[in-house]
Parts: sequence; C-alpha cells; structure tokens
Amino acid sequence: MSLDVHLLPIERVAALAERAGLVVDATLVRDLDGTGAPQGCLLVRKRSRG
Repeated sequence: MSLDVHLLPIERVAALAERAGLVVDATLVRDLDGTGAPQGCLLVRKRSRG
C-alpha cells in the first residue's frame, strides 16, 4: 500500500471547502504530542437549496 500525506493548515482547508460552496459545520484540531504539528478534522456539508 502507498500513502501520500499533505500537511496543510486546517484554516486553509476550511477556506477551500467554503470557496467550493460547502458549509463548515465543525472543526477539530489536536496536537497530540506537543510538537506543533497539529492534526485536524472538518465536518462539511453541501449548502441547502432554498
């Protein structure tokens, strides 16, 4: 198995999602080992029609 990892700031990913027309509902950022390289998770959805 091959795995590529791209480290991007969570704020940048959230901004890109919003630019693509998505709504960011939740953001989780954690720095498990205190190294200053946090991991993040976004909960996004499509905008509702209406």
